[in-house]
Amino acid sequence: MGGRRHLAALTSRRFFPPRKNAVATPKSQYNLALDGLRAIAALLVLADHAHLINFTYGNDAVWMFFVLSAYLLTRPFVEGTGVYRLPALATYILRRLLRLLPMYAVYVLIYAFSIGNSEFAYSHLILFQGRGHLWTINQEIVFYILLPFIVLPMKANAKKRIPIAISLLILAWMADHYAKSDVFSLPAIESRAPFFAAPFLVGMAGAFMAKWWHEKTIALSATTTQVINVVAVVGCISAIYWAASIQEATGYNPVWEQPLPFAVLFAGCIVWIDVAPRSWMYSALSWAPLRSLGRAGYSFYLLHWLVIEYLKGMAPMMVFVIGGFITYVISQITYRAVEIPCMEFGRKITSAIKARDRGITSISR
Repeated sequence: MGGRRHLAALTSRRFFPPRKNAVATPKSQYNLALDGLRAIAALLVLADHAHLINFTYGNDAVWMFFVLSAYLLTRPFVEGTGVYRLPALATYILRRLLRLLPMYAVYVLIYAFSIGNSEFAYSHLILFQGRGHLWTINQEIVFYILLPFIVLPMKANAKKRIPIAISLLILAWMADHYAKSDVFSLPAIESRAPFFAAPFLVGMAGAFMAKWWHEKTIALSATTTQVINVVAVVGCISAIYWAASIQEATGYNPVWEQPLPFAVLFAGCIVWIDVAPRSWMYSALSWAPLRSLGRAGYSFYLLHWLVIEYLKGMAPMMVFVIGGFITYVISQITYRAVEIPCMEFGRKITSAIKARDRGITSISR
């Protein structure tokens, strides 16, 4: 009976939000299922680094992170013109740096202390050398800085969302084909890597297409919604598995060498999850344990590397399970102790600057 009560609790409304065959969450609200998607990406990275699965799955997860990050950060620029004002752009940069750098610095210091290497701290806090999994942080920082400059030229035509989305996809194609290491590179792993702009640009395109896509999904029947859900899940799994099979058979990694098609696939799934009528997919991705991991996904991503370092020698499955549990517990602590206070501080600064800007604007009128 106790087991049944526990199972009932896990499947209750507390853990699974009720299904609704209604339109998606309004754009002003955050879609909880996206936290679940972030959690899946984090678990794929963990499984990759635990040597439980082919490393192409980890590459897929990184592109998923990049696409999702770009999608969420671009939405404010799609939904209103106020964010194009200089004070808003300044607070955007400040909030993104406060979101990224404090936890990054905490991890670097903890890792440097654990291995007894102060040079590691210097090379990553000052030079952003990007060893190991930290190469992705350099990519994120560059994108955060470039995003306002990419969207500013679009301000005058902000309502022409489909042409803008197509333009961004064209830029993504150009970046995927021509922006190689010899054009522009960033410190990564043990050497340097190109700036993988394509996944970010595809995520931005998805943000501009979301409203149009939302309008198309309103009239969908429940059956059509379920069919699209199945196609999306099967399509993603098939593409990811195919890429891993190619790598194992030939040594060629299509996910790393050609990120664009995978980014487009992930962007389509992200937009669909965000705007489509509620269904079993939304319920599954909104499962409370997944959301909890997804919210602390940044801490989880940073810390997992250090945790599995101490579990080397164990079977990959044990590294994944034990390392995942330990990382989850620690990441919940750092999320509350480091990330949330920094995000709150960023919001307070943003509110103060907005209030000051409104005051100046009213006086100038």
